[in-house]
Amino acid sequence: MTSYFGVVVGRTVGVFGSLKNCMRSVDKFKDSKYQEFSNIESAVKYVTGSTHPAKLVFVDGSYRDINGCKSCGIGIYYGSKDGRNLSISLKMEDTSQTSMRMELLAICRALKNVQRDSSTSKYCILSDSASSIHAITVSAPSWAIRGWCSNRKKPIPNMHLIRECYGYYEFINKKYQKNGWGKLDIVYVQSHCGIEGNKEADSLACSAAKSNPI
Repeated sequence: MTSYFGVVVGRTVGVFGSLKNCMRSVDKFKDSKYQEFSNIESAVKYVTGSTHPAKLVFVDGSYRDINGCKSCGIGIYYGSKDGRNLSISLKMEDTSQTSMRMELLAICRALKNVQRDSSTSKYCILSDSASSIHAITVSAPSWAIRGWCSNRKKPIPNMHLIRECYGYYEFINKKYQKNGWGKLDIVYVQSHCGIEGNKEADSLACSAAKSNPI
């Protein structure tokens, strides 16, 4: 039986697909807190603390550079045979494309889709990019207050993309709060550990990247 481990206090908060990786997050971490579940929905609910049921959307980005052959794409996975699943190939228009940018683009596209349904359904976005999640949900509010400047007044990598994501995120949160749903949760999920939704999103992203190498 597949197990899922939800970590609410640890080095990385989120959902893990193996006890080994879960323990890396919580071992010797002060007041760490985690729990094992038989399904990912329960693990996500534990991590978010949300009392309102949410539909899960998995996202992933793919950036490859194999012997100078570069390719990139994003994948969005709602569920098996769901017509909203997306596999989008992106052109290598310049050298600014990176793995981080692909992850942010995947989240951004999912946020845009969620925004359209924000009055009728609550969603939870799951990404295996902890840094992207942190940029949108933790750093962006402070950057916005400072006029989108870092505390050292240095350029923010992928600033325009993070700003776009944060705009969608704030719009959705206002809708959710009005409906009494709390906030939109963007949750970290461990990659390459057999978690079905993440596996499918990764497959969609990789397939898109492979279809358009430069």
